[in-house]
Amino acid sequence: MNATNLPPSSIASVLPPSPLVWVVDDDPLVTTSVEALLSIETDYRIQTFNAPQDALAQIESDGLEPDIIVSDFLMPGMDGIQFLSAAKKKLPQATLILLTGYADKENAIAAINEAGIYKYLEKPWDNQDLLQTLQQGLERAYLVRRLEDTVSELEKAHGQLQAHNIQLTDTVAQQEVSLALTHQQLNAIVDGSEDGIITVQSDGMVVSYNPAVRSMLGHRLNDNDALPTELKDIIHPQDGQELLSLLQQHQQTGQLTNPMFESHIGEHPVEIVISPIEKIEMDGESGCQYVLIARDITRRKKIERMREDFVATLTHDLRVPLLAAIQTLSLMRDGATGQLTEQQHTLIATMIDSQQDLLNMVNTLLDIYRYESGQHPLVMDRVDMHQLAQQVLSELTPLATAKQQTITLDFSDTGVLIQGDRQEIKRVLINLVGNAIVHSGAGATITIGQHLGEHSDKTCFWVKDTGRGIPEADLKKLFDRFSQGTSQIRNSGSGLGLYLAQHIMQAHGGQIIVESEVGLGTCFTLVFNRVRASSAML
Repeated sequence: MNATNLPPSSIASVLPPSPLVWVVDDDPLVTTSVEALLSIETDYRIQTFNAPQDALAQIESDGLEPDIIVSDFLMPGMDGIQFLSAAKKKLPQATLILLTGYADKENAIAAINEAGIYKYLEKPWDNQDLLQTLQQGLERAYLVRRLEDTVSELEKAHGQLQAHNIQLTDTVAQQEVSLALTHQQLNAIVDGSEDGIITVQSDGMVVSYNPAVRSMLGHRLNDNDALPTELKDIIHPQDGQELLSLLQQHQQTGQLTNPMFESHIGEHPVEIVISPIEKIEMDGESGCQYVLIARDITRRKKIERMREDFVATLTHDLRVPLLAAIQTLSLMRDGATGQLTEQQHTLIATMIDSQQDLLNMVNTLLDIYRYESGQHPLVMDRVDMHQLAQQVLSELTPLATAKQQTITLDFSDTGVLIQGDRQEIKRVLINLVGNAIVHSGAGATITIGQHLGEHSDKTCFWVKDTGRGIPEADLKKLFDRFSQGTSQIRNSGSGLGLYLAQHIMQAHGGQIIVESEVGLGTCFTLVFNRVRASSAML
């Protein structure tokens, strides 16, 4: 498993390439084994030392600063705490990790705060724990550096802001003297702007718009066409209705829940930013006007599509060598190239599993692209959800049993049918139940259930668990790409399952609703259009 297959995070994706890791241990066997592990599993640059004094001398002579220093605790002449304390003074940004035996654990813990050590690992360590600890340590080191850079930038920005404040004060004084000239200059900026600028009232009536909007609508800049009177005459009518609802909500609550969204002006895709301006009196009632800045994103959309097409093509082309590798390894595992030792058989089986995981991720990325581009075909049929839930229960019960968990069914009506693609809906259920198994502890209960929606044409299916739950702050990004579901738990998943599940539900005209409470569990509800059993038999 490469380091990039470790549990992902928002930081890991922007870490600098080939970070430098120092390993210091008086036992050459330890430094050699760690170096071998990291060389195979990561792209880290590795430097080993069998004496802490040599590492300190290297700091003085080399000039290269390691991102992480891993040190043994007990070493002759200088123990790990003394060495790391000295290294910390010279390399304050480095992340320090201590290796200690069980017998040394209490002494090591007592000295950790003094040396500023990030974490310690007990010998013998678990390779996966070591890899994950190094990854987390790199993220920490990167965050510390980013924080220091940010503080420096803020101090610089503060100075610039003070200078700008002085300049702004002078500018305001000049504007008070020449207000008329300033007004003309403002009109010139608005008229010359490449972005569309629209002023509207909270009821959607258009007050003004600039030549850029006229150009997007397809009019000549110098014609005398009548000014559009309503917002729906400028942007897409459906989007205009949504925007009108936002303006009316702001009028009532003073809050603008979505100040930016995408729409179309004429044939041009635009990104619209909403900005309220000062309150005015309209028919004796207090109201607001709004400035809409519409930026043409035609070129950006084209670039995004090119990027997505490139990723889709690359993903598609990766499937062939992956399948070939899996087939070749399978033949070797089955003895086609000669009898294997038990160790060789285990190694090849592990390689097959890794290749299969990578193939599954490639297939998921390809499916996501197809859904996003509207090119994923659905095989629509009447699906018996109770029967499908029983199949999912049968397939995943062994996984739940291994974690001492129980999967149950709770269907109020076993004859409810929906219109959809059986395999894709099954994919959603397996993802939700699989997530529940992963994020629930021993003794948890996972339930697949069904109940009728508030309207007779809707039916709801839910997957509920008694697991750890999802923090409220994480619910907003739960369906984002590469989301791990919760920032408090890191796992080896791709973070694409819920993102794909949401696209599958949208393709079926349905939706996913999630409710969760930390410590009590999580419930995902799937809302479908209902197909009555009687009509299905016609």
